[in-house]
Formats: sequence, structure tokens, C-alpha cells
Amino acid sequence: MILDVNTYKYKIMSSYININLIRFEYRGSWFAEAPGQIKEKMPVMWENEYDRKTHILETTWLSKGLDGDKKLGKYQKFQDFFKDHINTEIPIVMAMAKDLNKHPAEVKQYQGVYKVLVLSYKPEIRIRFLSQI
Repeated sequence: MILDVNTYKYKIMSSYININLIRFEYRGSWFAEAPGQIKEKMPVMWENEYDRKTHILETTWLSKGLDGDKKLGKYQKFQDFFKDHINTEIPIVMAMAKDLNKHPAEVKQYQGVYKVLVLSYKPEIRIRFLSQI
């Protein structure tokens, strides 16, 4: 199932993954877990960066963090995860931010878990949505 602007709320409710059990790997992590449902850690991606026409999500903040001096290790670790999974299908968690102007963003709610194809990791992460898990 692909996220659709007109019906995605209904599709989320029929998701195979219980989004109420999703939690961050640890405080401050950019990865989530779904204990008992998915074995792999899943990167948390922001819904506002998803293009519903192309089914592509491209980050807009990663290269700024890598060019700056703030928590470089955290940005590099996130980018390296996608580098290690280039041209591979992986699960991700789609989240909606409480406030798009606040950085780092806080999760308002999880939208669902999706299988995506990693297209690129540099200078920004690009993924193509394949289906809802």
C-alpha cells in the first residue's frame, strides 16, 4: 500500500504493524523499534518531506547538519545507515512532527511503517516508497 493524500488515514488504521507499539530506540535516537513486530531498527522519516506524486521522500536537513558543527557524529551515523543500505529495501517509520519550525522535531504521531528502496544517501537521503507494512 502506498501513502495516498486522500485516503492515507484509513490505510494507516488497517496497517499490519501496530503503530502504538513503535518507540524510539533510545532517547535522542533517530531510529525506532517495533518490538515483536519488526526485527530491524527503522529510521524515522518526516511526513512533510514525502512527495505524494512521485512517492519519493528526500531529506532537506542532513547536508546542513554534516556541514555544520552540531552533533556531527549523529548526522554521520544516520547517513552511514543509508549508505550501507543503498539500492536495498528497508523498513522505515513515517512520523508527523508536532511543529515543523522546531528543531530537532518532536513526533506528534506515527503515520505507519513502510517498505522503501534507498535511492541515495548523499548529499541528502532519497527513498522511494514501495508499500505499507
